[in-house]
Amino acid sequence: MNTGTIVKGIGGFYYVDTGEEIVECKARGHFRNKNMSPCVGDKVDITITGEGKGSLDTIHQRSNVFIRPPVANIDAMIIVASVQNPAPDLAFIDKMLIIAQNSNVDVKICFNKFDLDNGSVNELVQMYRNAGYTAFTTSTVEDIGIDLIRKSLSGRITAFSGFSGVGKSSLLNAVLKQQVMQTGDVSERLKRGKHTTRHVELISYNNGYIVDTPGFSMLDFPKEITKDELKDYFPEFLNYESQCRFRGCNHMGNTKVCAVCDAVQKGEISETRFNNYKSFYDILSQRKEWQK
Repeated sequence: MNTGTIVKGIGGFYYVDTGEEIVECKARGHFRNKNMSPCVGDKVDITITGEGKGSLDTIHQRSNVFIRPPVANIDAMIIVASVQNPAPDLAFIDKMLIIAQNSNVDVKICFNKFDLDNGSVNELVQMYRNAGYTAFTTSTVEDIGIDLIRKSLSGRITAFSGFSGVGKSSLLNAVLKQQVMQTGDVSERLKRGKHTTRHVELISYNNGYIVDTPGFSMLDFPKEITKDELKDYFPEFLNYESQCRFRGCNHMGNTKVCAVCDAVQKGEISETRFNNYKSFYDILSQRKEWQK
């Protein structure tokens, strides 16, 4: 019996990294009976049946799992947005921060293409730092921030999320110092990139793995997050909540009763982040029971 990590799954075959070799495995039939499918990132036990081939016998307990894309046991996520071309989508960033926190994933925010900055990105970086997150800028053209990414990857499974065209593949090529990811152009009509990653695959790096996939740009809010719990995913609210007049305040009121609303009005909490909070609250409020 050998233990390893699934690094790729294609056409019913799972490729397991044991630390010594990559073994092509077929999953045993009992997974189908349990309505359970192996996915990339799974820690598994395998039996090697021949040269480079084996059977996948057991899936270890997962720390988290994502359906789109199908990947498990993510330790960290780097949310990549571009300074320009396409412009940063702050609602997407805030949504991904919530999803990462809900899955106990360490998260960082990377504003890429810093060489195109017109002077506005530093304000965005500071906004997220003020909210309690790690945010930084990168540029593959000017070799800015690449070492910072390298240092954060050691010994972990790290996912890169972001819309196509923001430069995820170019960043990874720069990090790995080789052309391992195909890069795509940005559509002039849509100002969005063309997807260049076709399937989920882990790339071994510095005792850990990197996963690059466009699928992380299409995730829904986890079903277990309710509108009343949403405020817990905005860490900048924490220092003000005890000052709200009513216990369990949802911060959708006014400055006379809500300290968070008052802090927004005073500029102590980002109005942009707060507006996204209200938008997400409305979305969760409209969920039907069968959607929860």
